[in-house]
Amino acid sequence: DGVVLLGLGSVVLESASEASPDDVDGANHTISITTSNVAHPPKSVALCNLTITNSHQGKACVHIQGDNGGEIGLVDSSLDANGKPEVTFGHGGVWITDCRLMARQETTYQVYAALMNNLYVSGGSFEGSHSSSLIRVEETAKFVLQGVGAVKGVQVDYDGAGANFPATLGSSYLIQDCSSVGAVDSELVDAGSLTISGCPSVGNVSFDGNRELTVISSVIGDLDTDSSASLINSTRGAISGTGTLSEPHLRGTLTFTATDSESLVFGLEQPDAKIGRASCRERV
Repeated sequence: DGVVLLGLGSVVLESASEASPDDVDGANHTISITTSNVAHPPKSVALCNLTITNSHQGKACVHIQGDNGGEIGLVDSSLDANGKPEVTFGHGGVWITDCRLMARQETTYQVYAALMNNLYVSGGSFEGSHSSSLIRVEETAKFVLQGVGAVKGVQVDYDGAGANFPATLGSSYLIQDCSSVGAVDSELVDAGSLTISGCPSVGNVSFDGNRELTVISSVIGDLDTDSSASLINSTRGAISGTGTLSEPHLRGTLTFTATDSESLVFGLEQPDAKIGRASCRERV
């Protein structure tokens, strides 16, 4: 139930026929994590210090495909009948740490994960990937993308009204401390949440479904939502959609134009009748 691939030095893993991807029928993912034996699912997988490339459209550098009730990446500290840990490597989860994932085509994925339990992608970079490539995650209980450089597009979905789920129910998605992130698209239905935190450059964000998006200390592009979103200490571009937005404003500017005084109206909910309007006088 535990697999470790650790790169010592400059280790590069490539998919088949990288030099002529358009001439290959049925091209494969570079690394594929699946359950071939339900009695021994890969609960714990660690990929560390690797460069992983893929040049085939619709394929992934790392592909993770679970099944209904599956235990891929299951964090489990329980013991078996003999008192031994059920998960013999760590406590479980799929960990992609300090890797460079290069998805070279427009429809190639750095990671494509579906129906799995816990996925952690931290450190490393997606530098060298096509600008329209994606990291895509769906029906996953927990996904963390943290401290990764040159992130391109991100698509994260969860359909709580669907029929297939991993062993761990519910969903939590987090994009944190990534210096550059492309467009983010997400639809969460009946379960799950998406948080973008500490990201100084994020592309346009589209968020649908009936769950909540939280943006903390980040700068995002245009926001289109038909659900609900909260921005905390963050800035955004234009807003569109039929959803709701909570966005506190704590700072603003007022320009004096050769007048003795100007009125400043606070763009906040007025908690008291005496608060909400201030008069500012110009000082020379």
